[in-house]
Amino acid sequence: MKSPFEYTSPEALTAKDIIDLFVPYSGEYYNVPNLGHTFLNGPRGSGKSMYFRYMEPDCQSIVQGKEIKNLDYLALHLPIKEGQLDKTDLSLLKNKHGEHLINEHFMVINFSIKIFENLSRISFEESEENLKCCRFFIENVFFSLLKDSYWDEDYSIEGISTIQQCFIFLRNICKDINRDFTRTLISQIFLAEGKHISYSGPLCLFNGFMLNFLEGLKELPFFPRGPIYLMIDDADNLNIIQTKILNTWVSLRISKIVSLKISTQLRYKTYKTINNSRIDTPHDYSEINISDIYTTKKSLYRERIKEAVERRLRKFTSKSNISVDEYFPSDKDQEKKINQLFEEYKKKNGGEKKGYDFAYRYARADFIKNLQGNRNHYSYAGFDNLVNISSGVMRHFIDFSHRMFTMQLSKQNEKEEIRFITPIVQDEQIKEYSKWFLEENFAKLKEDASNSSEELNDFVLLRNLLEALGQTFHLILISDSKERRVFSFALQDDPNEELRKVLKLGVELGYFQKSLIGNKMGTGQAQLYILNRLLAPYFKLDPTSFAGYKFVTCQILLEAMTKPNTFVGRLKRSGVNSAFEDNQLTLFT
Repeated sequence: MKSPFEYTSPEALTAKDIIDLFVPYSGEYYNVPNLGHTFLNGPRGSGKSMYFRYMEPDCQSIVQGKEIKNLDYLALHLPIKEGQLDKTDLSLLKNKHGEHLINEHFMVINFSIKIFENLSRISFEESEENLKCCRFFIENVFFSLLKDSYWDEDYSIEGISTIQQCFIFLRNICKDINRDFTRTLISQIFLAEGKHISYSGPLCLFNGFMLNFLEGLKELPFFPRGPIYLMIDDADNLNIIQTKILNTWVSLRISKIVSLKISTQLRYKTYKTINNSRIDTPHDYSEINISDIYTTKKSLYRERIKEAVERRLRKFTSKSNISVDEYFPSDKDQEKKINQLFEEYKKKNGGEKKGYDFAYRYARADFIKNLQGNRNHYSYAGFDNLVNISSGVMRHFIDFSHRMFTMQLSKQNEKEEIRFITPIVQDEQIKEYSKWFLEENFAKLKEDASNSSEELNDFVLLRNLLEALGQTFHLILISDSKERRVFSFALQDDPNEELRKVLKLGVELGYFQKSLIGNKMGTGQAQLYILNRLLAPYFKLDPTSFAGYKFVTCQILLEAMTKPNTFVGRLKRSGVNSAFEDNQLTLFT
C-alpha cells in the first residue's frame, strides 16, 4: 500500500500531480507570480521548489485554462545545486583582474543551458510558421550574439525539423562554450599557482547576450506576450562574487522582459552589487519570508496543512471524507483530563472571560508538570499538536506523517487500508523524529559543513545553546512562573560577533526562527528568536505555547552557549528568573 505522505521531489511530479497536491499560498504569496523581481526566503522543506514547479508552464496551462502562448508569463526553473556554480577553482581568481567577468560568463552559460533545456521540454505548438520563426531567431539573433561574445564556431541548422530540436540545438551550443571554458581557463587556474592567467575565449554576459536572446525569444509567435520569469532556486549556493553579480541583475529595470524569482534558504550571502551598492526592497525587489506565515498567521498555516493532508488522502486512499482530526486523533484520555482541569480552573478563577484566560494559560502546563516523577508521559498525538510541532515547514509534517503511516502499516494487515494513525504510533514516531532532528540531522549538517575549525566550533556552540535553551524552557514549564509556555527569547542588548554567528547559523539550519519585536524601552526593535517546535518532544515542552517570550542579556546566552551544564545547573538551584528578566511579555495578542 502506497503511503499518501511519501515525499517526491517537485521536479519529478507531473503537472497533474502538482495541481492535485499543491496548496496555493494566500495573501502576499500571490505576489510571487506578479511582474517584478522577488526573493522567496524560507528554510529547506518550506515549499519554495513546489511553488516554483506550480508556476511552470505545463502547470499554469492547466490552472489558467490556456494554451502556452496565451499564458500570463513563462516561468523557467533554474535550480542551483551545491557546488555547481560555486566551483573551488573559480575561488582562486579572488581579487584577480577579470574575476567578475569570468564568474558572470560562467553563470550566464550555465543558466543558458538550463533555459534551453526547459524550453525543449515545453509543448509549444509545432507548425511550419513557428518552426520558420524559430530557425530565423537562431540564424539572425542567436548566431549574431555569439559572434558579439567572441564565439566564432560555425554551426548549421540543416536537419532541424521541430521546435524542440531548435532548443536542443541551442542548448548544445552553450554546452560547447562551457566545455571550452572548462578546458581553457579552469585548468589554467588550477595550475597557475598565483601566476598571471590569460583568457582569450568567449565572454557571454547578461547584458549583451542572455538578456538579448531572452528578448528575442519573447518575439516568437508561440511565446506568451507576458514576461519571462527565471526562477533561480537555492541562490545561497552561489559564491559571494556570483551573488553580487545576481544582485546587479536585480538592480536593472528589466522586469517587463525578464523578472528574477530568487529562492534562498536564509543563507543568502549579500545584497550588494559588484559596485558595492545595495539593492533594497521595495525599490529593486519584493521579498517574501515563508516562515512569517507560521509566526504571524498560525491559523492560515494550519489551513494549508489541513488542505494538503486532505488532498493526499483523496488522491492516494479511499478516505475522501475523513477529517484530519479523525485521521490524526489525539489521546482522548489525556485530552479529557486536560479539559477537566481547564473547566476546574475556569470555574475557580472568575468564569468565562477571566477564568478562560487563566485556564488557557495553566491547564495544559500544569497537566505536564503533574506528570513529572511518575511513569506517565505527555502524548504529542493529535493533528493540532503535529501542526504546531512542524513549525511552519510543510516538509517536516509530510516526512513524519510518512513515518507514522509506515509504522501503522507494519502493525496491521498490509492489504487492509489504514483508517487512521493511532495516538500511540503518532506519539512514538514524533518523539523519534524530534530526536532525529536534534541528533542525527544536526550531526549530518555539521559533517557537511566546512572543515574549518572556526565553523565546526560554531556548530558545537549552537548545539550547546539548543540543549541549554531546551532544558531551560522545560524548567520554566514545570515551574511556578506566571507564564510557563515559553518557546522564545528576545535580546536585551546587541550580540557580540561570536554569538551573532551562532544565532545566524541556528536560523540558517532551521533550529531558530527570527523575528523582530518592540524593545523594552519602547524606542525601537529587539531581535526575537523562536525555538523550532520540532524540539518540543525531545525537551518535553508544550508545542502549543505561542504566547510568551523572555528578554535575556547576551552575556547569559554566551554562558549557556559555552557552559550549558553549568548554566542549567544554576537555574535548577536558583530558579529560572536568575537568568531571565522578571517581566514576562506576551508575543501574540
